[in-house]
Amino acid sequence: MNTYLLSYSPFEPKISYSQLATFIKDNRKVTQWYSPFLGTYVLKSVEPLSSLAESFRGAFDGAPFILTQAFPSHMGGAQTDLVWNWINNHGFPSSDQTFLPAREQ
Repeated sequence: MNTYLLSYSPFEPKISYSQLATFIKDNRKVTQWYSPFLGTYVLKSVEPLSSLAESFRGAFDGAPFILTQAFPSHMGGAQTDLVWNWINNHGFPSSDQTFLPAREQ
């Protein structure tokens, strides 16, 4: 399972937060995701970066975005232990509803 960071401007008029959330939920290349704050998603996928990035091009309709592979051992910041455990262990959290799984595995 690969971990990716998706970054975009939440002020971009071509795509709203709810439109993107719906797209991510329906994107079969994304298995899990979490949005720690506006304009950023942490995504889980078995797909390579090129395939996953291509799947987002239509959703952004020409609006700029950045998708980069993130390696948990090279990540840092201020998140809860639950978030770091999810990033490092690839498992669904048991109780936090801010995690939005695309579908049960």
